[in-house]
Amino acid sequence: MKYLILMLFGVIVLASIFPMYSLGLTTQVTHKLDVKIYSPFDFYLNKTLYSPGTYYISNSTKPLNVTFVSPVYMNSGTRFIYLGMKINGTLVRNESVIIYPNLNYTVTKLTIQSIYVKQYFVSINSEYPIPIHSGWYNSSYTIPIPRDYYYYIDLYDRVVISSIHVNGTAVQSIFVNSPLNVSVQFTSQFYLNFSSGIMGYLNGSLMKLYSNWYNNYTNITIPRYIYLSTGVRYYTYGNFIGSTIVRSPMNLSDIQIEQVYLTFIRPVLGYNGSSIINYTSGWYNRSMEIDIPLYIYINNTTRIITEGDSIGYLYVADPFTINDTQHIQRLINLPYNVEVEYQDTFFSTRSIWIFNGTTVFVPHQIIYLTNVTRVYLPPQWLSYYNYTELKYYFEYYIQDNDKY
Repeated sequence: MKYLILMLFGVIVLASIFPMYSLGLTTQVTHKLDVKIYSPFDFYLNKTLYSPGTYYISNSTKPLNVTFVSPVYMNSGTRFIYLGMKINGTLVRNESVIIYPNLNYTVTKLTIQSIYVKQYFVSINSEYPIPIHSGWYNSSYTIPIPRDYYYYIDLYDRVVISSIHVNGTAVQSIFVNSPLNVSVQFTSQFYLNFSSGIMGYLNGSLMKLYSNWYNNYTNITIPRYIYLSTGVRYYTYGNFIGSTIVRSPMNLSDIQIEQVYLTFIRPVLGYNGSSIINYTSGWYNRSMEIDIPLYIYINNTTRIITEGDSIGYLYVADPFTINDTQHIQRLINLPYNVEVEYQDTFFSTRSIWIFNGTTVFVPHQIIYLTNVTRVYLPPQWLSYYNYTELKYYFEYYIQDNDKY
C-alpha cells in the first residue's frame, strides 16, 4: 500500500492514494481524541453500524475508524451518493478515515461531516441512438438536449429529434427534480437533390428550393408556371412537374426559366439569331435579345422597313410594349439617272425604294447619251406593281448632207 503524506490541522495524515479504499488519517502523537461525527445516513464507527445523526466521541484513547455508506437508495428512482467528508471544514474525498491518538497534543478535536448528493434515475426512451442515456443524474441538474442532432440511416435518409416529453409533458429542457421518464420523438428527413435552385411551393409557401434535407410528409409543389406578377413568371420543365408528398429521397432534374411578357401592338418581323421570326405579344425568356433591324431584306428587290422606337437589339429584362410599324418596300431600278418626284421631293436617281400603295412620278425629260443619241422619257407614273415598266425611247440625230 502506498501513502501520501499530508498535513491537516497540525496533524500528520497518512492517506491511501488508491481510490475506493479506506483512507487512514493517522495522528501519531495524540493522547486523547475529541471527535464530532455527523451523517444523514448510516455509517460505520469501528465496524459498528450507526444510524443517521450526530455523535460525540470524547476522551478516546483508541483509534477511530469512520466509514460512510454509499450509495444509499431511498427507492428505485432516488438515491444519495457519497461525495466525501469534511474534516474541520476541509473536504477529503474518501469513504473511510482512521484517526489515531497523537502524543504531541493532550486532546485532538475533530469534526467529521459526511457530504452526500441526491440523485434521481432518468429513463431515456429513444428509438434511435442519441448522445444522452438512461442513468442516475444529480438533483437540479439540467440534462442538455442535443439540438440539431441527426442519426443517419443511410446517405439520403436520416432522423432528427422533433420533441421530448418528460413524464408525458413536452419540454424544452430536462430538469432533474424527481425520477423521470423521458420519451424522445423523431422526424424522418429525406434528401432531395435539385439539379439547380428553383422556385416552388414548400407546404404552400413560395420560396427558392435547393438540394437539402426535407421532413417526411412535406408537400413540394413545382407547377409548370409560377406567376410573380402579371408580367413576370417562371417556366419549368424537367422530370418533375406537379405536387408530391416527401416520403423518400428524390432527384429533381428540373430547369426553370424566368420569363417576362412583351406586348407587341402589332406583329413585327425580326431576327432570332440568323432566322427571321414573327414577334407577337407573349412570354419571352429574361436576358434574351430580340433583334428588330431597320431593314429586313426578303430578296434583292423587296425589303421590310421598321418605324418606331424599338429598333435594333432589345435586351429582355422587364415587361414592356413595342409599338413598331413595318412596311414593305420595292426597289425600282432605272436604266439611267432619271429625275423623279417621290413623296413631294424631286431628285435624280438610278434606283429608289418605294412603299406599297405609293407611286413615283417621272416628268418629261431627255437624257443625252452622246452627241447623236438621246433618250426621250414621256411623263409617266411608276407604281409598286409596275415598277419595272419605265417607258422611254431612243432618239438619234441624223444629219442630211445633200445640197440642192
